[in-house]
Amino acid sequence: MNYPVSDLKSAYRACNPNTPLPVEDERYIDLSRVRGEDQNFVDAIAKSMIMALKDSSQRYYRQLVTGHRGCGKSTELLRLQARLQQNGFFVVYFDVESLLNLGDVSYIDILLLIARQVETTFREQKIQLNQALLEDIFHWLADTTITKERQKDLHTETAVEAETGVKIPLIGKLLARLSAGVRSNEIERQEIRQTLRREWDIFIQKFNTLLEQARFKVKQGGYHDLIVIVDGLEKMFYEPIRDNAGNLTGESTHSMLFVKQADQLMVPACHLIYTVPISLLFNQNLANAFDIDTPVVIPMVNLKKVEGVQQLTVLLAKRVELEQVFENEALVERLVKMSGGAVRDLMRLVRMVCINAETAQIQTDDVEKAVRSLVREYDRLIQEKDIDALRAVFNNKRVTGDEKYARLLHNRVIHEYQNGERSADLHPAVQQVTWAMKLIEST
Repeated sequence: MNYPVSDLKSAYRACNPNTPLPVEDERYIDLSRVRGEDQNFVDAIAKSMIMALKDSSQRYYRQLVTGHRGCGKSTELLRLQARLQQNGFFVVYFDVESLLNLGDVSYIDILLLIARQVETTFREQKIQLNQALLEDIFHWLADTTITKERQKDLHTETAVEAETGVKIPLIGKLLARLSAGVRSNEIERQEIRQTLRREWDIFIQKFNTLLEQARFKVKQGGYHDLIVIVDGLEKMFYEPIRDNAGNLTGESTHSMLFVKQADQLMVPACHLIYTVPISLLFNQNLANAFDIDTPVVIPMVNLKKVEGVQQLTVLLAKRVELEQVFENEALVERLVKMSGGAVRDLMRLVRMVCINAETAQIQTDDVEKAVRSLVREYDRLIQEKDIDALRAVFNNKRVTGDEKYARLLHNRVIHEYQNGERSADLHPAVQQVTWAMKLIEST
């Protein structure tokens, strides 16, 4: 597709919020300046990683990346992957969204996925890992996690595939089978987790042997080192955790995985970048748990300044011929401001107006119908118990490290900004939810 497009059907396709932009995509623009950042996110991480590798006291580089869902993290991470590759690193990047059950995520699931993606990437790149080592890992993992009957099935499938010219090694098939079981089968998920927890020390020894072999191979091939980027974890479901009596513990599924179980996530013997939920940004234990200075934050675009509105308009103009598709400029500005600086919500609003439009051009009624739809969506996310927290943000433009804000940040009800200093505000759609705003403004 050639951009910008000039008809509604093409505009709908050009504004898909669920697909990150490829590295060389002509629709990309650098929003770091209007996010309030002094340095481009990609430049900052690439520089810090290169500097860390020169520090002999730091064995592995770790980094956490956060920001609201839909702020453009995946697009930036793909650019980071390309930048690191240009600087001589071998990068394994993957997005967990389609590979994990985001409603129930364990560190075991993530480690299995890392092993699977490393093995798959090396096989696809035709980098041969030590066969005896892979067979050793396969036999231990198979004997530990699956029945003899399932092992026979794997051997049979591999033999049949070999006859057709498809060659997926047993370890690759086993890791794929375990990851699929963890994702889609509740009973199998719990069995695999319990088994590998019992055999934790051996599991980690085998797991890291695979990573160490991978690092050896990439260095042998002329790369500086192996880096694994795990994207999509910021999308895991948020749930407060209760004790056996049903009382809230003050923890959540987010803090349980990334704070309480950080040691397990730190286990991989390689350089590692995780995305994490923005609900954890104010958890003081997060940086300590991962032994990093601070997570890298990708804030929303600051629309309080004219430049922010202008840059999101330019972003949209890279995809759509605005004069052809919209009746007037004011309609574009209305959509940009209603997005609250979230690229994802801007893309969603454009798609909604494309669906609503009954003529070749988007009209005022089409835009207002989309806005009402977005307001209803955010209305459903607000609970009466949230009013005090929303009032505090509305009045003070700040979010504190209180767990009561976590779900609201995760659901983008509250937006985090960087304007020289941190600030926050309610999503513009929330500010049009009449019943909630009456209560927020009542005191």
